[in-house]
Amino acid sequence: MESMLTKVGEHTFEFYGDMETVEKLYGSFIHKESHINDMGVLLETGYGKSFDSYEVTHFMENGWNYLKRTDFLIEFSLKLKTAKIQYFDELALKHAFMTLYSTFITEIEWGLLVHSSCMAEGEAAHLFAGESGAGKSTVAHLSSPRVLLSDEAAILKVEETGIKVFDSPFRSDQPSTGLGRSFPLASIDFLIQAQSNHRESLKERESFLGLMDKVFSWYSDPIYTITLIRLIKLTVNQVPAYNLYFKKDPTFWELIS
Repeated sequence: MESMLTKVGEHTFEFYGDMETVEKLYGSFIHKESHINDMGVLLETGYGKSFDSYEVTHFMENGWNYLKRTDFLIEFSLKLKTAKIQYFDELALKHAFMTLYSTFITEIEWGLLVHSSCMAEGEAAHLFAGESGAGKSTVAHLSSPRVLLSDEAAILKVEETGIKVFDSPFRSDQPSTGLGRSFPLASIDFLIQAQSNHRESLKERESFLGLMDKVFSWYSDPIYTITLIRLIKLTVNQVPAYNLYFKKDPTFWELIS
């Protein structure tokens, strides 16, 4: 069966089936140098119905984990490094792989997938998080010519020695060029649209609660939840966080740079 390797963060996924859609979604992340995968992912179309809710259900059966939504079904085993994604359409596959990837990197205690935009200025990354409509895409558009690492879902590698941000393939409307490097995370800003720019420093407890709400997570396993909390604590312990009140022009960067 035809396959295609993609590298996301530090991990390689080998997709089988529907190469056309994989290349369309993740073409900048195709990895031709590696012959080893961290997980094999079999793709099957024709599942369910069109998207109508973000709600994902997690359950286990015969030693396998399942993550189910109306438009996709994921079956996976981290022990066997194997997954199968059944999906309705391209949007379903995009969301399904985000769901699988976020579960994978947290389960192996590597990192977090955060609902945010993220830009690199010089050698440092700055993350901008918020509710839907808070301005993540707006901030991304206003940040050119800075390096855009994400406009929807940022990939964070969490270690005791620091937090790194990798280029993300999980984009809203600004495609990635497949930048093959990471940047240390220097700040986290929770976005609030306003008539003028100002920035308020947050205590660790406040930034923990803010970030907890922005992490992509649908997995109900108790051990996974403990790992998730530990990784978020490690992040906010090392990275200063703020409420960023901003107006819709690039001048908010004067508070950050």
